[in-house]
Amino acid sequence: MKKLLIRGKGLLALAIAAMVLTGCATSLFQPKAQINTVVLANNSNTTAHEVTILVEAFGGKFYCGTILAGTQCSTRFPVREYAGNPVTVSWVQNGIAHKTAPFVVPAGENISEKPMTALLSLMADSSVDARLESR
Repeated sequence: MKKLLIRGKGLLALAIAAMVLTGCATSLFQPKAQINTVVLANNSNTTAHEVTILVEAFGGKFYCGTILAGTQCSTRFPVREYAGNPVTVSWVQNGIAHKTAPFVVPAGENISEKPMTALLSLMADSSVDARLESR
């Protein structure tokens, strides 16, 4: 009878330890960012022409063509896990060709369980602002 009581306490302790560890693992788990949309907004004050977004890791290209000042173009694709692949954006404004160095859109801290949007913005100083956001 004594062995059964000791074995029962051991199983109870094991069950409690498993629940505690599972609770810790669940609270530490953060969902991986998923993405299904890219938006390129022209936040400069002139029209951008020949706008191209290149995802170098797999050779994916997205052409916007012409984006008037204050407007945007976008594309949707099947949901995929966000991998942080480097992106290059090129465009022509006022007859001058611009191209970014490869950059990674920062995932940020507020990862949504819903697919996110990569929001790229052409700025007035010919730079590109980038972030992931939930829409």
